[in-house]
Amino acid sequence: MGHKRKAKKLIRKRNKRRRKDDRLQDIAYNILCELRSKQGRDSDTEVDTSADSEQSASTPRAGPSETSFDNRDLSSLLYESEASADGEKENVPPSSIPSEFLTLLGQSTEPAVTLHNELHVELVSRWESILKSGLDPQVANDLISKYPPAENCKVIGVPKLNPEIETAMTEQHKQRDKRLAETQGRLAAALAAIGRSLTILLTQEGSDLGLTLIEYLSDASRLLSDAHHQESEARRFLVASGLNKQCRETIAAAPIGEWLFGNDLTERMKAAKTLERSSTEFKPTKPKPIIKNFPKRQGNARGLPRTLNTSSRGRPKNYIPQLRDRYQQLPRKYYQNQSQHQNRR
Repeated sequence: MGHKRKAKKLIRKRNKRRRKDDRLQDIAYNILCELRSKQGRDSDTEVDTSADSEQSASTPRAGPSETSFDNRDLSSLLYESEASADGEKENVPPSSIPSEFLTLLGQSTEPAVTLHNELHVELVSRWESILKSGLDPQVANDLISKYPPAENCKVIGVPKLNPEIETAMTEQHKQRDKRLAETQGRLAAALAAIGRSLTILLTQEGSDLGLTLIEYLSDASRLLSDAHHQESEARRFLVASGLNKQCRETIAAAPIGEWLFGNDLTERMKAAKTLERSSTEFKPTKPKPIIKNFPKRQGNARGLPRTLNTSSRGRPKNYIPQLRDRYQQLPRKYYQNQSQHQNRR
């Protein structure tokens, strides 16, 4: 029985697939007919109607099951029809929409980008490959080592992380700061290279060409300097996010130099702590509230309980151990036999 069910299931799937293929063939045939009719309308050639009628009467129209129309693939026909429909939509002139409707829709928020003159072809080819794939790490390291910071402008280099802050950082924050420092190293090398070229142009007696180059290189150096500063601020923010509030307020006011959080960080931290301690001495102290320990009233807590909730277990229900001696001192009556005890009742 299991094999029969599997066979029936496979047959149903095959029939479903065949029906789907037939539907696709119908769609492709209709699209082909529409394309042929459109081409016929566009052409100005005259066709003999009688010959067409005889041909149509003698040969029946190809049905949906026939797949030999120009030996074309169904997927290619569908793709061509969609492309033609998209082309018709794109060819709609924008002037077909009235200007009143456009004013009601509002202005387009897309800013108009004005492009400058074209760059040199060799320059564009090299820049595009770097912008898409990046530089080789070895080439990047060689360029960074080729352009170190100048002697009289060490602030161009990558600011080093203060050791006092590095010890308080987690490993995740250290790795993130390392990646930012690598990016900042590339900016520093670019600034150094532009600075050298500007220095050469400034030392020579200027001409019109030299003045233009100085202007362009100066603008590029200012943009790179601002990007360098933003990277330093980003590093400081990410590092300070893992520190306490008091430490963040102290290191935020330090200027960026050779060190990320400024020089003499330890002395500034000590000064901040001293200032905090001295400021607490000037603050008014709140008087502590006086707590009086009055004796609590005992009430009847020392008295004997009237009833006991414990089970008797053979004793009287309201048995009190302190009264046991009193019960023992009561006079007892002894009876010689049981008859005397019954006569007593």
